[in-house]
Amino acid sequence: MKIIYDYKIYHSGFVRLILDLFLTTKPKIVVMLVLTLIVGMCLSDNMTAIPLDTFLKTILGFFCIASSAASINHLIDYNYDKLMSRTLNRPLVKGTVTRKSLFTFNFILVFSGTITLLSVNLITTFLSLFGFLGYTIIYSKWLKHKTHQNIVIGGLSGAIPPLVGWTAVTNDIHPYSLLLVMIIFYGPPSFLAFSNL
Repeated sequence: MKIIYDYKIYHSGFVRLILDLFLTTKPKIVVMLVLTLIVGMCLSDNMTAIPLDTFLKTILGFFCIASSAASINHLIDYNYDKLMSRTLNRPLVKGTVTRKSLFTFNFILVFSGTITLLSVNLITTFLSLFGFLGYTIIYSKWLKHKTHQNIVIGGLSGAIPPLVGWTAVTNDIHPYSLLLVMIIFYGPPSFLAFSNL
């Protein structure tokens, strides 16, 4: 069966907008976060009894919230992104997405992610939103342009996913789950080197 490539459909404004909105979510980074979330789920006390719906809803809900956090970073750093060669091709800077469409997209992601995680449990939802606020407000808005320690302090948001995965299965914060957070938070020595540059 031959797949017909329709140039007009693929390059239509709507499809291009959806692809550009998706690119703002930094999908490679979010996939890595989801992988550490899955590790937390698998290492939890009930690892042999993870219900499929809990597994899928946790991944989907967390993916939406983490994607939104990454995407909101484009809104926060817009004025800086215009000045750096590394970020000149970001969709908001290029003008292929508007601030309004990006804001709407992020609202939908956070809302749907929160509703999905609420169907898992309250602790998992709270921790995911804590990571979201930590990345968007504490790291991106406040620390990033104030101190060279931003990577170290802001790294806590990136270390939370295993804890989110663990609590999704157990509905409890166990000391071992906190150990997973500390391994990721303190593990990569490169963060300390980067923070002192």
